[in-house]
Amino acid sequence: MKKLARNVYVKEIGQRKIYRTNKDFTKRLLEIADEVYNPPMPTIDTTDTDVTEAASQIKEWVLLYASTNGER
Repeated sequence: MKKLARNVYVKEIGQRKIYRTNKDFTKRLLEIADEVYNPPMPTIDTTDTDVTEAASQIKEWVLLYASTNGER
């Protein structure tokens, strides 16, 4: 295998590993968001949510959080 092709292959494997790690972390965080955190960690499911709607929900949360100085 040529050096350039090998570097691309290694980079792709590394990216897959990072993606898998992030996916696993996110899955676990969603599983425990309402159990471990007090108050429960708010989450937004963006799977089928329009990007504008998701951004609006995030903005709402940020403004609420900022107005309470992090207190709920």
